[in-house]
Amino acid sequence: MNKKIGMIAALAVFGFGMLNANEIIKIEKSGDFSKSSKVSLQGNLLIVKGSADLFSAKTIKLDPNKKYRLTGDFRLQSGSPVQVFLGYVAQDSNGKTIFPLYVNPVSGSTTEIAATVRRGSKVITVKDASAWNKKFAACYIAFNVKDDFSDLPNRSVIQIEKNGIKQVGDVWEITLKQPLKMNMMEGTKVRQHINGATYIWNTGFATLKNQWITRRGVLTGIAKTGNPPNKLWPGTKYVKLIIRVNGKADSVTEMRSIKVEEVK
Repeated sequence: MNKKIGMIAALAVFGFGMLNANEIIKIEKSGDFSKSSKVSLQGNLLIVKGSADLFSAKTIKLDPNKKYRLTGDFRLQSGSPVQVFLGYVAQDSNGKTIFPLYVNPVSGSTTEIAATVRRGSKVITVKDASAWNKKFAACYIAFNVKDDFSDLPNRSVIQIEKNGIKQVGDVWEITLKQPLKMNMMEGTKVRQHINGATYIWNTGFATLKNQWITRRGVLTGIAKTGNPPNKLWPGTKYVKLIIRVNGKADSVTEMRSIKVEEVK
């Protein structure tokens, strides 16, 4: 009798798990990646030699109102130590990748161009860049910005030259790494953006040894600004999975159980 009750209880738990985890995508074979030549299959294990950025062949659409769990198991089979990252590639409605520099504004940096600047110029004057980050190397100026951030992802960005932000009298001069490709009129709203982690690294990273390590991350909602690891970035309509394996030529990495599930 007790065994029967125990079996019923186990089945109930199993059923609950099935009801509360709906599988969205699972990576099981080399053909599940867009560049499968970097991956081989040994039994039920995916094998990667050296280093690789592996993108899922399938594009998926995640609902920001739902919660998703991304998991994967990794182990170093042999060779030099490996770092592995597991996450998502954010894409817009046209399937174009959304990089951090398009969505990562510096707080309070919105201002206006102080004087019309012509195509080919590398210096722009703005009214107030006092809130801009003066030391960060990978920073950008974004054009035609909106106060409510509805312009994000904003692809109208140009990198700023190192030490290229300085005050000159009542205005600020912004020196660009590349010349402007079009005229920018006085009064055009601009802000500073900065770069960051290239993809939504939802599970962080791990240094692999000869024991299995499970990487797990939960994602829900969509960020108004920025590039957080636990939300879709502004403007994201689709995603692909990305696995980054950072190893040396002799490194051999094993992978299994890579999947995305909708959870309650």
